Amino acid sequence: MKKRIYSKAEIKFIEKSPIPIIIFRRVDAKITVFAVSDGFVETFEFLDRYEVFKILDSDFYNGIHPDDVATVKASFSYFVNDVRDFDESYRVRIRGPFHIVHAFASKFSIEAEKDEFIEIWYTYEGVCESDFLFDAATNMRNYNMKVEIRSIENKLAVDELTGLPTLSRFLKLAEDGRIRMKEQGKDPALVFFNLNDMKSYNMKYGMGEGDRLLREVAGLLAKHFYSENCSRFANDNFAAFTDAASVEKEIESFFEDCRHIMNGKTLPIRAGVYLDSLGDVCASTACDLAKLASDDDRNVYISHFNYFDKAMLDSFNKRQYIIDNIDNAIKEDWIEVYYQPIIRTANGRVCDEEALARWEDPQNGFMSPADFVPILESTKLIYKLDLYIVEKILEKIKEQQSLGIFVVPISVNLSRSDFEVCDIVEEVRRRVDESGVGRDKLTIEITESIVGKNLKFMKNQIARFKSLGFSVWMDDYGSG
Repeated sequence: MKKRIYSKAEIKFIEKSPIPIIIFRRVDAKITVFAVSDGFVETFEFLDRYEVFKILDSDFYNGIHPDDVATVKASFSYFVNDVRDFDESYRVRIRGPFHIVHAFASKFSIEAEKDEFIEIWYTYEGVCESDFLFDAATNMRNYNMKVEIRSIENKLAVDELTGLPTLSRFLKLAEDGRIRMKEQGKDPALVFFNLNDMKSYNMKYGMGEGDRLLREVAGLLAKHFYSENCSRFANDNFAAFTDAASVEKEIESFFEDCRHIMNGKTLPIRAGVYLDSLGDVCASTACDLAKLASDDDRNVYISHFNYFDKAMLDSFNKRQYIIDNIDNAIKEDWIEVYYQPIIRTANGRVCDEEALARWEDPQNGFMSPADFVPILESTKLIYKLDLYIVEKILEKIKEQQSLGIFVVPISVNLSRSDFEVCDIVEEVRRRVDESGVGRDKLTIEITESIVGKNLKFMKNQIARFKSLGFSVWMDDYGSG
């Protein structure tokens, strides 16, 4: 059984995948959860990744229907010992009713890791109807019949709406097809397609017309890339694999044909291309990388495509690093606060200071606010940084007061998302009062642009700060 070698960066991509995937680490006979995709958490209705680790680390077969556990255990044992592939349909639940899933597994290794890893992909097959759960004998007869039907459907693996291969079938086809292309001396390319603003299209024309558009697009994909080389993943997402030498020509031709379907009542399509020449990754990871390329300029409302490149990978890794390490940066004081003096022109003296953050990272070195603030804002994690800055300001003021040094007010910038994810007014007030520093020594700075997003709400929050004795400044006033 051939094993792939993954990098740790590729594992991060798997974790962000909408495809239900779970990765286990196997050390001797012990199997523990190593990584979980967003799609797995959502499909199996876990609350979060922590719950996945907590439940499955204690019982690998947790949630599997009691009548199916023995079969799954035997099949998995055969797979682990290289007797046969793990490719099973069975019933499972975490909460709510039982669901039928189809699971298939592969083994791989990770760079610089000596242990064996197992990756399991899942396809959701539907809810178990209550009418075949009334007794054990009937249950098993009907279930075996249902699994047999499901097995036939899996072999055909055709998307009901478009007639294209389903996700699980496509990933197998892509794996085999890319190997054959390389044997023929060709460079494979995997392309991810997404229709721009399908939700608005359905609202405007109705779900029926939306489905018809998806079928038309699927037909054109089959025309340009052949039906067995493409797939509808879910909703308005499609994928295809082809020869890199002709990928641009085929994409442009596909775009042109799409402009003329549905009497012109269509949507622009964005596409991302991953070339295998960049590295040997599995089909699911190649799809994720191609999707990342397609999302690079998702606000462009014309059909276009982008190649995945190292800059995108670096950008993704940088973004993920900041998200994963903001708590460490605060705990370990990697973020340093600098104070910019504000001079009163009338007498040339410092009248206030503005607190500014700089991230001195042990791995990446110096990072300016432009490197991490937009990422923290977009992920709504900026409140952690802003409250940390407040605490550092209070420490500085208390130290100055203890040394008898004259203290001027210090301002802190607050982000719009601070007001959305927590009661930032109360959080600031509590910290100031617990420190013993006067409220007049901390100035709240808010940009004009965030006030305009929700004028009534923000006016109320500003009024709350003022009623508590805090000064509030408006930054970038007049900029719109």
